[in-house]
Amino acid sequence: MKKLLIIGFAILLSSSVNAQKFGHLNSSEIVDLLVKTKGVIEKLEARDKMYSEALLEQQNTFQKDLQEYQNNIDKYSEAQKEMEEQLLMKTQQTLIEREKEYNQKYQEYQQELMAPIEKDILDAIEKVAEKGKYTYILDTRTLLFAKESEDISNLVKKELGM
Repeated sequence: MKKLLIIGFAILLSSSVNAQKFGHLNSSEIVDLLVKTKGVIEKLEARDKMYSEALLEQQNTFQKDLQEYQNNIDKYSEAQKEMEEQLLMKTQQTLIEREKEYNQKYQEYQQELMAPIEKDILDAIEKVAEKGKYTYILDTRTLLFAKESEDISNLVKKELGM
């Protein structure tokens, strides 16, 4: 009787393992194909250009001030040299902080623009998973090997109206 229970349990376990359905897709490819993404890229490029131009202008001003200091160093007293050097160091530190600030603002803006697109894709994946009764959906960007897995990229694209 004990052997019969073990055999029955093994059959039950193997049938539940075989019932699992796996799917995979490349989410980056889908993001790149979305029409909405093109507008996002243009907005991000414009924001990047704005930050880069502002930073370049500030760097050029700093370089001009540094060159002026170097050209006139012999004319300064020790107190003036120290004051000018401190001012240049403060300006340089401000440039470093400004660059970090711009990078952070850019990343926040990118996340703000991409969040609705990512949500749409995740919603489409969920719908495909429910309709197709998938147990797992994996992204091929992190997937090293997939045996007996179905590519659901076209189903997700269809769900997104692509």
